[in-house]
Amino acid sequence: MNIVFSSFGNIEVYLFAIGWLIALATYTWQFHRSPGAKQQVYLQLCKICSLILLLLLNENNTINKKILFFLTFKGIMLIMPIFWFYLIWKISRPAKKLPMILKYGYLVIILLAEFFLFTNPWHGMIWQVFWLTGKDLVGVQGILGWSESLEGLLCASALCLNLHWILTSRGIRHKQALWFLVAESISFVGISSDVLFFTHFIPWVTIITSGCMTWCFYRWQTYNIFELAQKAIMANIVDGWVLVDECGYIIDLNYAAQKILKGLPVQIGGEFNTLIQEWPVLDKVKEGKKETIEIFRNYTSGRSCYEVKNFLLEKNKINFGQIILLKDITLKKKAGLRDWNEKKKELLQKNV
Repeated sequence: MNIVFSSFGNIEVYLFAIGWLIALATYTWQFHRSPGAKQQVYLQLCKICSLILLLLLNENNTINKKILFFLTFKGIMLIMPIFWFYLIWKISRPAKKLPMILKYGYLVIILLAEFFLFTNPWHGMIWQVFWLTGKDLVGVQGILGWSESLEGLLCASALCLNLHWILTSRGIRHKQALWFLVAESISFVGISSDVLFFTHFIPWVTIITSGCMTWCFYRWQTYNIFELAQKAIMANIVDGWVLVDECGYIIDLNYAAQKILKGLPVQIGGEFNTLIQEWPVLDKVKEGKKETIEIFRNYTSGRSCYEVKNFLLEKNKINFGQIILLKDITLKKKAGLRDWNEKKKELLQKNV
């Protein structure tokens, strides 16, 4: 026998937490094109729904409605770790997509868990029976009662990814990873144990974790750096780009840049200075010594020429980093050389 829900009286705190989450989700949505922003909004919406369901559980005295609200609450709690995992993945690895086997594996697990959860009133495999003791909802677990720990396991997977992010990141991303670990650890404790649930600290937990996430995104201006970088990319027709934070670490690059810089030490989390040491010609644009330079690279398929531009990303006199833009001008150079050879040939014919 387990008390699955215990009534509470601090309704004002729940209402404040709901208002706080709505404001945060609304503000964050304007950055929905930035890595991880959508996932953060979806996570906040799940938290809002969970708090509303707890209020409904607290205010209703009908057992059938309490069971419905309780099962819906548990269903949302199963979804939240997925958004946590994908949120951390998108921010820590913006250039890589989530592997299909992992993506669909998570989806199958969640769908099966949700199916068994919402059909529980018919088979009673997770919860055999419910009854009311005053306003408290009491239940007896069935043969699949162990599945209650599934949300904790899913949350643990997101926590492991966060730890991997800390070990492999540098600069602004490393600082973000540490603060996300704080938020994720609090969520893990809240989800994997019933202590927070029964002592009704859930609204405070949501406020703290949301505050940590807000700090992660806005203290180091990650949205601003991506917004400024996007403007620079849109204003220039380019093939590849490398985004560097104010600490000199590469925080993002596209596939074209990876192909152009093939064979050089360029990767997310790596130092930009390491790339310059291997390709010293980039030092000319590092500190804005030249606005535009032309660089040649030799490949097995031939020689290519690139136009390289460097833009400092600044806003309100705050330096957020820089972006290196790479444009393939090989064909343009070849066309110009052909035109020059034709003109030279014409001049020689006239002189004869």
